[in-house]
Amino acid sequence: MSSVVVRSISWLNLSEQKSLPRLSPAGRTRFVCWFSSASKGGIFIGLFLQTVLLLGAELGSKVASNTERRGLAPDVPLLAPHLQLWLRADALPLKDGAQVFRWPDHSGQNRDASATIGVHEGVGTPPTFLKTSAINGHPAVRFGKDNGLGTPGDRPVEISGDAAFTVFVVANLQYQEGPSHDVIVGFGEALNATNTTPGRPGAGLLEIDRTAEGRHRLDHAGGFRRDALVGRRGSYASFYDQPQVITLTKRSGPMRDTSSIFINGEPIDTEPASGTTAAPYIRHRTDFSVFLGHAHAVTGSLSGDIAEVIIYNSALTDEQRLGVEQHLVAKYGITPSLFEDHPGPEFVTNKDRQHWAFKKPVLPSVPKISRHGLWITNPIDSFLLEKLEAHGLSFSPSADAATLLRRLCLDLIGLPPSPEKIL
Repeated sequence: MSSVVVRSISWLNLSEQKSLPRLSPAGRTRFVCWFSSASKGGIFIGLFLQTVLLLGAELGSKVASNTERRGLAPDVPLLAPHLQLWLRADALPLKDGAQVFRWPDHSGQNRDASATIGVHEGVGTPPTFLKTSAINGHPAVRFGKDNGLGTPGDRPVEISGDAAFTVFVVANLQYQEGPSHDVIVGFGEALNATNTTPGRPGAGLLEIDRTAEGRHRLDHAGGFRRDALVGRRGSYASFYDQPQVITLTKRSGPMRDTSSIFINGEPIDTEPASGTTAAPYIRHRTDFSVFLGHAHAVTGSLSGDIAEVIIYNSALTDEQRLGVEQHLVAKYGITPSLFEDHPGPEFVTNKDRQHWAFKKPVLPSVPKISRHGLWITNPIDSFLLEKLEAHGLSFSPSADAATLLRRLCLDLIGLPPSPEKIL
């Protein structure tokens, strides 16, 4: 028994060195059998330790599952090589209500965003930092109609030509009146047509189209009306005044066929995108690379809070995109229930509406039965008999008392009644 105790202590020391969890299931079984050969006490200790191992493995599995549910952080090793810009309001060392003259970049690329007013053609004034914002109380940068930021033009994001990219924005935007094209975030050439390839989009802009044509549609704009119109008119109208994660993905190829926009992981509309079929050729400006809000006079204006902006120079896979969205949704406490009381885009087609489930119930008239009227005890019998008579059939005769008793006994006790009960 003493040898068992000594070996138990050695085993526990190994567990402190994290060697214990690495044993294979076969190794754990051999260890328990080793105890069993020592003594009855060894059997008990072996079973106890095996139980602890199994519980530990289950706990580790749950921890891994919880980590998986939290999604992918933007800078995980899998995504870090593609990370071009990462603006985080929760990392700003500012007092509540302070102006944001510079929003540091956390991608490691040193692309800090600053107010654009007074720089080349920039007109954007500093937005305001809020420690408690409309994004479920989390820190955010609040933009008004005159606020705009831009990153340095001499350090452009590494997205050019027909390159793929992905943009995430955590925001709560407010409804605005009047026609405009409001750039939430974008990059590339959207102001100087001479700096673009004729007929091809020169920029990548996540934009709200407030014109009579768009009626608050969320678009992927390429500048000079070379846009991918994602969804129908008004596709974004029902998403105002709600915390959300907006995602724009662009793969290489024709603009309208390779652009997708998601809200909290769901496509903003099921309608195929329209717009230009030309493949982009993104060229950067010399004044600003990435810009947000009213950075230039023609980039519209924003009204609302932005907590985070993330840009990758790769079109993330659906699994990667959902992982980042899951991380952001969990971080900012965004749940689908926020949208349950607001009408979203129309997902039901006219063909779908012909299904009985989408039709208003109408009380039908009860068929008149002449031949077997005595069988009818309620209106449902009339409908059943109508169908049966069409095939030359009718209801079966009513069961006698003995048959009913037999059915009852088989249902209740699984055995037929005794002859005494029948008699």
